[in-house]
Amino acid sequence: MRSAQLAVIPVTVLSAGSLVLQGVKDSGLGPAPLEGVKARIVIKLNLERQIWHWSTSRAELDEIISCTKDAITRWDLTRGKKGAVLKLAGSWASMDAGMRRGRDHPLVLGGTDGSIAMVDLSEARLRWLKKGHTRAIWSVGVSPSGGGVTTVGPVDDGPDDYVRLWRGTSGALLSSVRLGNGVNVSNVCWSDDGSLIATGEPGSIVSIFKPLRLELFARMEGVRRHSDAYEGNSVDWIAPTTIAACNGQPWGVNVWDIATRTKRSFLETKERVNSISWSRQSKLLAIASESVYLWDPVSGRRTVLDGVALQPGVGYSARFSRSGRYLAVQLKDGSVEIRKVEYKSQQ
Repeated sequence: MRSAQLAVIPVTVLSAGSLVLQGVKDSGLGPAPLEGVKARIVIKLNLERQIWHWSTSRAELDEIISCTKDAITRWDLTRGKKGAVLKLAGSWASMDAGMRRGRDHPLVLGGTDGSIAMVDLSEARLRWLKKGHTRAIWSVGVSPSGGGVTTVGPVDDGPDDYVRLWRGTSGALLSSVRLGNGVNVSNVCWSDDGSLIATGEPGSIVSIFKPLRLELFARMEGVRRHSDAYEGNSVDWIAPTTIAACNGQPWGVNVWDIATRTKRSFLETKERVNSISWSRQSKLLAIASESVYLWDPVSGRRTVLDGVALQPGVGYSARFSRSGRYLAVQLKDGSVEIRKVEYKSQQ
């Protein structure tokens, strides 16, 4: 098994207020703030620190799904009201609703006891439930087609460094790989075309796998001064061969070009980054630390959302909907603020 390496190239540094952008061409626009962004609040949900995720059940509808210890709730954002509720007993730590449009996508849940549940939202029923890890599953992912499910967690008394691939229809285990570096993998996600799987690991490390037998395709390591074995690392795909990932001390975000394996862009922030999320419509990257930044990687410009006070250390503090039209921000009181984002990218 061969691990592809990225070459490090000389970078330029552009001062951008509290941010420093490296490795991005100077477009002549300089470090000026990003203009033309509208992010007005359209609704606020009181989820009381429930776990939640965006889901697009129909092409024209954006909705949020939240989960408590005994129920799954669908929130209709178009109508601005609470939707259907499905009873499901358990203690859940993670969820993913995938991205398939035109019909309801199955919802996968990772439990605090290592259980995995696959739910059919259209029929409001449990497809399958099984024990997949020995302790909590802090990240799960569903392939675009719904045919594959990925989980990260322990299978023994060791760290959360196992990545597992399951059949979406039956829950059968297809493949399992241990990263073996003694750290806790904090995030796993599929590329939009389903051809690659990415994991985020402490120490600013990103591993890329091919779904078939979880073959290691690439492994990238960001700039870091020291590593914390429990440091989170959120990842999100920008394009089929481009991925963004959090960087730990210096805090910020790395953007990796997997296709060429020769570039690296780095956006440094003053605070620890809780989460990142890419908008497929506006082509903006939402970066949540103690504030929420919207960054245009083409121009190198950024703006800060007004009136946002996040809870440091809380994962997934900001997340774009699948369409990219809405940004959900989790605040200190546990509520989720929904903003409609409008911006014309230069891409």
